[in-house]
Amino acid sequence: MLSMPGYLLLVELIAFTALSSQGARDKLYRDVLIVQSLLLVIFYLVWGGYSIDSWSYLTGFDGSPLVYEKEWLFYSIGFVLNKLVNDPWPLRIISASCVALTIAALMSFFGRHDPRSVVIALFLMPLLPAFFLSFGNTTRQGLAAAIIIFCMVRYLKGSVFWLLFAAVLAFLIHQPSVILIGAIALANIDRRWIVFCLAMAPVAGWLGTNLLMTAGIDINSYLPYATRNEGDYHIAKFLVGYSIAWLLLIYAGNDNDQKTRVLKAFAITVAVASLLVRFEVPFERILAYSEILLPFALPVVIQKMNLSGRWLQVFAIGGIGIGWLLWTHHSVVTTLGFA
Repeated sequence: MLSMPGYLLLVELIAFTALSSQGARDKLYRDVLIVQSLLLVIFYLVWGGYSIDSWSYLTGFDGSPLVYEKEWLFYSIGFVLNKLVNDPWPLRIISASCVALTIAALMSFFGRHDPRSVVIALFLMPLLPAFFLSFGNTTRQGLAAAIIIFCMVRYLKGSVFWLLFAAVLAFLIHQPSVILIGAIALANIDRRWIVFCLAMAPVAGWLGTNLLMTAGIDINSYLPYATRNEGDYHIAKFLVGYSIAWLLLIYAGNDNDQKTRVLKAFAITVAVASLLVRFEVPFERILAYSEILLPFALPVVIQKMNLSGRWLQVFAIGGIGIGWLLWTHHSVVTTLGFA
């Protein structure tokens, strides 16, 4: 049987073949993105359902979902699936649905006239920790995020209803998802305000929590998982996310079209996460929301940089190398339940 890293390598090599092809036509990119889409959805139908958090979810699907005051919609979905299929298929189906919703959003966002950007976006998906840790483990968060970004595309095309619809659904699945909703809603503000907030967020967060603690306010009582120290490469993730946010803001310029607003939404989400950088797990949960925006944002930057030919090949080769390190890393393998 093909191993998980081998399977993902195959997915990436298919995209690399198209991206490295000289004079590749839209038809080739469309064919490739169809294959990518199928393989990415199938991934969770094969390797999903065994993560660290899986059994707490699957146990929750056994009883009435109405006992969950905050996330009853998620457990209602699981409850119904649990009546139709055996464990761990409810989680496999939910994880695969997260991927499918994201792919549908990407295709709508870039449109039928830009299949190359969709191929790049799908190439990026397996290179993100959130693809495994949110879609494959903290599935409530992953489903909420997938619904939000699916509705985000329609909101950016001019329908506020879709953002409100996403807010209601996502809130009933994973309450912190309001942060991503807020970032998308605020992405039409002037870039200078976002630059200011991003620059000040790490310092403001550190000083603010110190002031609260000095005043006798126990922030651990209000911030879930505040005392947990489970984040692998915590500071490295902050530096990478923070650096990418600045890169996206540079290329956002002063435009305010739908693609630019996604770049700004990423930076806003990173700024919110940076307020909590001293708290490993809360910080990384919020940062994961920003990661899910990257397949939308980075192809836009590649367009603005006019990367093609050898530079695009170098980008793809580097991505495959990073991907192999991620797919074989103990944190991903253990989290998905294959250690």
